[in-house]
Parts: sequence; structure tokens; C-alpha cells
Amino acid sequence: MKISDVVILQSPSCKKAVRSFAKNTLTENHQYVFALHTDTDSPHVHLTVKNLGFDGKRLHVRKGLPQVWREQFADK
Repeated sequence: MKISDVVILQSPSCKKAVRSFAKNTLTENHQYVFALHTDTDSPHVHLTVKNLGFDGKRLHVRKGLPQVWREQFADK
């Protein structure tokens, strides 16, 4: 792990980017929590989503969608 990786992930802009991605992707209908891991050789963020939305509908995560979300986040 490089020091620059840790600085980028711990910066307020990284946390803001994760919150923005979750808000836009989940359309404020689902609760979520994220955890920042900087204790490995590959700093990363875990985003966990409550499946049942505020509207009572479940989030349907079809096969391959998590990879699409990773790529969309990485592009920002």
C-alpha cells in the first residue's frame, strides 16, 4: 500500500464520492453504510445496502450489476 492511496481514500472528497454514488445509484430509497479499509495492501471501500427500500420494494441486484457499479464509481 502506498501512502498516496491512503491519503486519497481518507480524504473528504473520497468519502463524498462514495456517498454521492450511493445516493445516485440507490435513489435515496435504500439505507446503506460504507467502511473504508486502509489496513491492507489494497485500500478499498465496502458499501453495504439494506435490501428492503423505504417504499417497501426490494432492491433487485441482478448478476453482473455489482461489477457495473464498481466500474461506474471508478470512472468518477
